[in-house]
Amino acid sequence: VTEEDKTACAGYIMSECRRLSNLSRQLLELAALRGEEMVWEKIPVRHLFEAVGYTMRSKAEKRGITITFQPELDVLTGNRELLESLLINLIDNSIKACESGGRIRVSAFAEGKKAVLCVSDNGRGIPAEELPRVKEAFYRVDKARSRESGGTGLGLSIAQEIIRQHEGSLSLVERSGPGTTLRMELKREGPKG
Repeated sequence: VTEEDKTACAGYIMSECRRLSNLSRQLLELAALRGEEMVWEKIPVRHLFEAVGYTMRSKAEKRGITITFQPELDVLTGNRELLESLLINLIDNSIKACESGGRIRVSAFAEGKKAVLCVSDNGRGIPAEELPRVKEAFYRVDKARSRESGGTGLGLSIAQEIIRQHEGSLSLVERSGPGTTLRMELKREGPKG
């Protein structure tokens, strides 16, 4: 076997190890979410966005992608760690969907008695025929690209479970142009509000 072949094989093995490690972590996260009692608290949206921005900006900048945060809501009620994980997960999906020069917008606003979080990007979008299946566990729209980037197809299943724990809803907003917008509706006052 040539040195080039050894290097190529080692690269493939490392890639698969990362993918399986990511899969194991996400399966454990999903199982933990389903059995966990949630702690509710009032969360300043600006602080939530700062924490998520701190985690994701470097990854986005390396890909030439800009993230903007628009907190038009002061406070929402929920679990801070789960909502951070939710936004990080969705922003990570958006980064994978965008090319260099892409833009991601994360917003929070009030709509009646609901708090609404939206993550929008101008990436490649999701074909209409794929929309009904994207929240299914292990389903990946772009199988080849997902495998390259370590995707497991569990991201939106985890997001859906986090939203379910918050007694809310997650939907994909239909768009006329490229990109994807995910909309999450939560109760503004939590479980007793």
